Amino acid sequence: MRGRKPVSNGAVVSAILAVGVIGGCRDKETKGPSAGQGKDFAARLNVVQGKQQTGPTAGALSQQLILKVVDAGGNPVQGAAVTFQVRSGGGSISPPAGTSNTSGLVSVTWTLGTSLGANSAIAYLTNNFVLDSALFTANATAGPPQLITIISGNVQVNTVARVLPTPLVLNVKDQFGHNVSGEKVTWTP
Repeated sequence: MRGRKPVSNGAVVSAILAVGVIGGCRDKETKGPSAGQGKDFAARLNVVQGKQQTGPTAGALSQQLILKVVDAGGNPVQGAAVTFQVRSGGGSISPPAGTSNTSGLVSVTWTLGTSLGANSAIAYLTNNFVLDSALFTANATAGPPQLITIISGNVQVNTVARVLPTPLVLNVKDQFGHNVSGEKVTWTP
């Protein structure tokens, strides 16, 4: 065999021993790159609940906002700090910040503002730098009826057993002056 050098048995044995020693040093309990890692390895926020909701103005939404903090491997991270902020529509989030539990979950209650329409809130990881964020949206509708205003038909005069010329019209509003629709109004003579 021209151009090849024979390998000695000593070199082969040394190589096998080196591989065996290096391979034997591994911890058999290791479950991957993210096993046993703490809050500094939080990488992503997954929305669990509360992403798109509808609720009355100035009312708490029926579902809490719930996020799961995970590391790069998708494993839950305990102890990660998450901050929540209302972006539009007013209102508040309680508490405004939270720490993930052993399952990686953080939950808060969002109370909408007093304006009708689109509302938004954001949650973000608050380590030394922002790693990820999640956006929540809600549609604020009118609250429960609080005020009835006469629009037309008051103080009319007509002959007995005749229909009044002007219809009776009311306007129903919530406590913030927003029109309320779909509410039953009972009329009594």
